[in-house]
Parts: sequence; structure tokens; C-alpha cells
Amino acid sequence: MKKTYEKPELRTEQFDVEDVITASGGFLQTVADQFENLIDNLSDMLGGLGH
Repeated sequence: MKKTYEKPELRTEQFDVEDVITASGGFLQTVADQFENLIDNLSDMLGGLGH
């Protein structure tokens, strides 16, 4: 049986720069907010150990 090679089809998608920034900004803001909450909680916990 002879094997044949089929070249894969390349499809590209185009996005507006504003769409990418908006999507990334929302995600990055969520991560930043969660990190800030984590730092605040750790600070409260460590501060409570000193009393």
C-alpha cells in the first residue's frame, strides 16, 4: 500500500488590536487583583502572629 502525504491547510485568524488588549487587560487585571488580595491576606496573617 502506497502512503500519500497531504499538505495541511494553514488557516489564519485576524483580530483587531483593541480586541486583544481588551481581552488581555481583563484577564491581567483579574490576576493582579487576586495577587493583591493574596499579599493582603499574608500580611494580615503574619501581622497576627506577632501579637
